[in-house]
Amino acid sequence: RNLDAVIKLGDLLRQRGHIKQATQLHRELLVKRRLPKETRRTILQCLALDLAAAERWPEVIETLSGLSKPAKMATDMLVLLRDAHEATGALDQAVLAHSEILKRVPAGQPSMAIFRAHMGLIALKQGDTAKARAGFLAALKEDPTGTAVANLYLGDMAADEGSNDRALV
Repeated sequence: RNLDAVIKLGDLLRQRGHIKQATQLHRELLVKRRLPKETRRTILQCLALDLAAAERWPEVIETLSGLSKPAKMATDMLVLLRDAHEATGALDQAVLAHSEILKRVPAGQPSMAIFRAHMGLIALKQGDTAKARAGFLAALKEDPTGTAVANLYLGDMAADEGSNDRALV
């Protein structure tokens, strides 16, 4: 009967590593009819955290899509959304989420240039050299002096392609 207590119980289960039980508990709460909007929002946010703890990233994205726009734009939910998009390989969506995070709390977050370079590195590891190059070039466009990693990997890519002059530059 006490929804707040059950929600907190689910959170405690997640914190103690009982992620499956926490997920099940939070999902069962969503089945109840006539939940107040705030309670439904809280449960969806808790469920998204449960799913993230289980690294079920596509389900995290789906769960977050059930939130209202203001609730989705909360910094902690944006960070979760960014991480989910990054884990699923939706790098462009991750960049968009990161830019929203920077609008809200720039302190403690990597700059957009650094994040774009990071996305380029992920694309490179996935074998998508075109997307990697685009990410590195976008990072340099954002901050030509502060993204040495972008220059480093662009040089490595040029060397791998046999263009030693371009790699040296």
